[in-house]
Amino acid sequence: MRRILFIIVFALIITAAGCTRDNKIDELNPAKTESGSNLAEEGTTDENDTDEKTSEENNFEENNSEENNMEERYPTDEKSGLSNDSPIQYSISSNEYTAKDGNILIKYPSLSGLGNEYDGQKINDMIREEATAYLRLIGEDIDNLQMYEINYVVKFSGSKLLSIAYDGLANYEGAAHPINVFYSTNIDLENIKKLSLSDMIGDIEALADLYMSALTEEHDDEVMKAACDHIYQMNTRDDIVNGLKEADNAYGSGLNIFTYYSKEGMGISWGVPFALGDHVEIEIPYEKLDNIIDIEKIE
Repeated sequence: MRRILFIIVFALIITAAGCTRDNKIDELNPAKTESGSNLAEEGTTDENDTDEKTSEENNFEENNSEENNMEERYPTDEKSGLSNDSPIQYSISSNEYTAKDGNILIKYPSLSGLGNEYDGQKINDMIREEATAYLRLIGEDIDNLQMYEINYVVKFSGSKLLSIAYDGLANYEGAAHPINVFYSTNIDLENIKKLSLSDMIGDIEALADLYMSALTEEHDDEVMKAACDHIYQMNTRDDIVNGLKEADNAYGSGLNIFTYYSKEGMGISWGVPFALGDHVEIEIPYEKLDNIIDIEKIE
């Protein structure tokens, strides 16, 4: 009997010890679970932080994109006196007008890619008509024109203004020598209108004074100097004023006075005798024209 009682007591002691061990293990397990939960929380990025960072990055990318677009849409030429901040972009290609088996050859520019806000066909028609205007002016005398070769330079191309200078040679039957030819076309692209000097300059007399002053400046080229001296000596101030008033309509008046516009200034071409080159061009910087020129048209 005692032996049986001893066995029962021993079994109860072992059972109690096992329960105590399990309770201690259970107490440790929540600690492991909580620690694991904390690690998971530390490794998770906060959604608000992520959204904020993404928003900042997106704003930065959008700002960069706007700056890049501005550079593409509004290019500038750092070397120029005027910025070529053109909101439109167009291409310029070369065309030719030929007649009399190629003895008459006039090269002139043509624009493409102007966009819907511009009537490209009308602009190109105007360029062509102006480039060939001299041939219509001389009428039947074209039969005596043995050679007429003209090339061009685009002096300025902006969103509002296109300025083209033409030069070359003309030779008539029986003439002692060819003639050096110069003329120009300035076009208001928005209104598809040919611009004369009087459209651009508010005070012709002030321009005449600037021009006469430029004639007396020093010139390294001897022919250029002689041509400027000739204009100055052979024309009174009133002659210069009246000549400038007729500029860019010069073929009709026979004066051969034309203007063009570059990035640095306004050029004036004046007819002189053959021995002096037939024409001479002088550019007046825009800063000297500040109070008399409609600079907003030169964009």
